[in-house]
Amino acid sequence: MIKIRRVLAPLVFLIFLLVAFTGFSEGNVIVIDGLHLLSIVDPFLSPDYTAYLKEAIPADQAALIEQQIGPIAAFKWSRNIYDTDDNLINSLSQVLADASQSSIAQKKPFVILTHSWGTVLAYLALRQHPDIKVDKFITLGSPLDSMTGVIKSFTEIYVSDVNILPNVREWNNYWIECDPISGVIPVATHNIELQDNDKLIRSQHKEELTRSQARDEFITCHEKYYSDSGVWNQILSDVLGSFDPTRGVWIAANGKKIYFQTYTDGGAICIISANAKAIITFYAANVNNGVFDGGDVPTGGKTQHLRIPFSSPTQADYTLTVVASNMAESSKLTVDSTAEINSTTDGIWQATPDTSQMFYFQRYTGGGAILLLSSDAVNCEVYYDPAAKANLFSGRDIYNLGTKVSFVFATAVSGQVSRDTSDGKKTTWNVNLVSSAK
Repeated sequence: MIKIRRVLAPLVFLIFLLVAFTGFSEGNVIVIDGLHLLSIVDPFLSPDYTAYLKEAIPADQAALIEQQIGPIAAFKWSRNIYDTDDNLINSLSQVLADASQSSIAQKKPFVILTHSWGTVLAYLALRQHPDIKVDKFITLGSPLDSMTGVIKSFTEIYVSDVNILPNVREWNNYWIECDPISGVIPVATHNIELQDNDKLIRSQHKEELTRSQARDEFITCHEKYYSDSGVWNQILSDVLGSFDPTRGVWIAANGKKIYFQTYTDGGAICIISANAKAIITFYAANVNNGVFDGGDVPTGGKTQHLRIPFSSPTQADYTLTVVASNMAESSKLTVDSTAEINSTTDGIWQATPDTSQMFYFQRYTGGGAILLLSSDAVNCEVYYDPAAKANLFSGRDIYNLGTKVSFVFATAVSGQVSRDTSDGKKTTWNVNLVSSAK
């Protein structure tokens, strides 16, 4: 249970002078506001179902977000901090789960934008429900790892440890030095410190401020994320901004399939399959500004090059060029099946002692998984298991059904791969994870 006695607050959290606000509905962008200031000292404060964070989004930017991502919806709650209990988190979890499933079905990104105590509510829901897949989690003025000791201690009554959320692709945390609620969250993907333009003026007059003026200064800083147009535009640009391309299976308009995956070492691979009869593997050291620029790979006596600029998480174009003749083919791409987010066994595995033998393993939403075997990073065998288990992959070669492979995961970083061919030959490798998928 995550309830707290109502009498605790005034003693330990009087400094927690937040102004926040909330909302509710279905959408691809879920907005969650913070608590009501007076609820800190009045546990029985009447519910205040408002939606300040959503209403702060200018109409033109809201229209652009809805056009490019989808509907914006505010999760409405009482704004009373003492209502932070299992019932509230379960209600929020259901909203987030519905939005996540809807976004996946639409092949659109799912974004959660939160302010203040709303970040705590969202974190609790996402931690308790790892099946809720989120493309981008944006936290503003979050007390999850506050720079102020008393606020951090109070928050720890609800969240004792702040850990990585494996179901979140990207977590961007915004904080400001003058906002004592906020702070750096070490497990976030990015911590963005916003500019405090009034810092010098404030420091010069700090001793002259009355208690009331100091409180107003604090409230102004805590609201700055959405009340300062320059800061707010930066944050809304993040909502709209570049998303990492979706890892998974992409379908081209010409019928080809492209398997795209990135890894923690910065590398990325694309595998093109044409009519289940040919496979070409491309590698790039990184994906810069949403563009995969694959290194030339010699195939069939030719040298080919693959370039994919991703225009959104689910839309792209590819150009495949034969270098010698400069002949090229191009086609539009859309996502067909997404890779699971941070599955612990997904990634690049290496055999021991034969370190030239590599294995590329990836699970996909819907239960399927593929395993690629390669000893030269060019030629691959591709195996598919439509219902891979947590600790076992058992698949057949998609081009030669007589050959099958089993992959037993002993731990998250070690295992054994066995390949059986139709002529009775069996090969076994002990393998270790060398680079995780991301």
